[in-house]
Amino acid sequence: MAPIHYKSYDIGKLKQRKSLIDEIQKKEIGSIKDKSLLHLQCHIGTDSLSWVLEGAQVTGIDFSRESIKIANELKRRVEVISYNSNWKEMYKEESGKIKNILNDIIIDIHHIGSTAIPGIKAKPVIDILVEVKDIEAIDQYNNKMEELGYEMMGEYGIPKRRFLEREETRGLIIFIYFKWGMKKLKDISIL
Repeated sequence: MAPIHYKSYDIGKLKQRKSLIDEIQKKEIGSIKDKSLLHLQCHIGTDSLSWVLEGAQVTGIDFSRESIKIANELKRRVEVISYNSNWKEMYKEESGKIKNILNDIIIDIHHIGSTAIPGIKAKPVIDILVEVKDIEAIDQYNNKMEELGYEMMGEYGIPKRRFLEREETRGLIIFIYFKWGMKKLKDISIL
């Protein structure tokens, strides 16, 4: 059902950060700015994300894993929020955990992406780039990284890297890029 729902909503409008909540619903419910909302049966999250665009803090739940997966993907593409001064601390905390596991093979670790730039609005995603001595050696640490809650994604379309993802309870997604012994960080572009 989730793919059918996806095709039935105006996803393009949502990606432009325009709410899909109609005026009748807005009038009936009133202002929800800065209120918390638990949205039951959120399907693929379009209404939940729309309520976020209306100013609410929303948690959407559904019975369908496929629906939740699509909703989380939409959230990643849509949500841009004000700068959070805790992002730097979250990076430090997470990079410390990574260093504890990969200590023997790490060359360097970097906070990259928009959450690394103080003061700007960003998608709530902590991007972490980890340089390692041997990219193949990463695979022996998969179980330990999974214990931290990471999903191992392999090269994920880019040879000689490893991509890991973890959905955070704090509304953050952490991506870790393992790149084999880069000489110059400026030579890599990650979009």
